[in-house]
Amino acid sequence: MPARNFNQKKPAHLRFGTINIGTLTGRSRELAQVLKKRNIDIACVQECKWTESKAAEIGEGYKLFYCGERATRNGVAIALSKHLLQSPYKIERTSDRLMSIRIELGTADVNVVTCYAPQTGCSDETKNEFWDKLDRIIRTIAPDEHILIGGDLNSHVGSNRGGYPQCHGGQGLGVRNDDGIHILNFAAAHNLAVTNTFFKKRPSHLAT
Repeated sequence: MPARNFNQKKPAHLRFGTINIGTLTGRSRELAQVLKKRNIDIACVQECKWTESKAAEIGEGYKLFYCGERATRNGVAIALSKHLLQSPYKIERTSDRLMSIRIELGTADVNVVTCYAPQTGCSDETKNEFWDKLDRIIRTIAPDEHILIGGDLNSHVGSNRGGYPQCHGGQGLGVRNDDGIHILNFAAAHNLAVTNTFFKKRPSHLAT
């Protein structure tokens, strides 16, 4: 769910991606190879299922910063390419569903948030706690800094704008659900855009 509209500061060209990997166990090298093949500079990763709060070299010049509590569920991570590791950065690990990194790129400061929202069936208390924590993260970021949110938000924002012209591009899929409305309200409140609704999908990328 990147990004915020900005003023004069622009970051260098970056390739950004996000992936729900299911588990990183036995797949970290594969992840690094995919990131290199696609020339990804920053990747948000969900469902890592790695415990503790650490960092690891995963190959191909990528370093993975991760946060997890249980080996059976959740866990999030951010992977940075070698050239970005030369820039000053600061990691904030909030929970096994949320973490962020602030990177100083000289011409602009970029804040990347990786998130894994509670699934359908989780309690309202769990969902509200997640969104409250994400809200607090966003509110700590200065208005002139860039925000990129990559994650699995476990919801549907629907195929049309339906009252959200600033944050929905009209190229979504399916039917909007209640959690999707929550996403759009959150995006509107923080001047964010759900960017994958702003471009038409290739047929090969559509679910069957």
